Amino acid sequence: MIRNKDSLIANGLSTQDRDARKICLRLLEKALEAVDPRKVVKTALRIVGDRVLIRDQAFDLASVARIMVVGAGKASGAMAEASEEILGDRIDEGIVNILRNTKSLYHTERIELNEAGHPTPDQAGEDGVQRMLAIISKLNRNDMVISLISGGGSALMPLPALGIDLHDKIELTRMLLPSGATIDEINVVRKHISAIKGGR
Repeated sequence: MIRNKDSLIANGLSTQDRDARKICLRLLEKALEAVDPRKVVKTALRIVGDRVLIRDQAFDLASVARIMVVGAGKASGAMAEASEEILGDRIDEGIVNILRNTKSLYHTERIELNEAGHPTPDQAGEDGVQRMLAIISKLNRNDMVISLISGGGSALMPLPALGIDLHDKIELTRMLLPSGATIDEINVVRKHISAIKGGR
């Protein structure tokens, strides 16, 4: 998992230092494994008999007409891949916006992986959101939507509020990123200029 692990260990000045580095790197690898998006999804989403379990909630598959998947974020490609491994052809349709130039890292058949810009939003991200809304617009009361959202989702799901265009959103993001604003502060602004965030 850590590509230069051997050189990091070898750089230790003493046997004691090298042993300490081994322990630290082993702990780091365990921490990275614990937050692996695929493992997190496989822990939270399961099929048991004729039910879909999402954490502690159970849904009877017989009463679910269709399963749709939407989402965005830096981990959404891995999350989509894990969701397909679990649900397979039970997924009817889906799309997640992922980081540009990462599509080759994942394999999905039923969930479209739409590459888009991050941290600055772009037209590909907005197009992906429009396709998500098209999927959601077809829902009925017996359908299930699984939403896969991770860090980076705010930038990767741009849909400007009425009266604001994507260019405005891009320029505002370009001004905010070097301003010293925290990601939480930037996301508050993004929420207020979005047609879908903040409960919309």
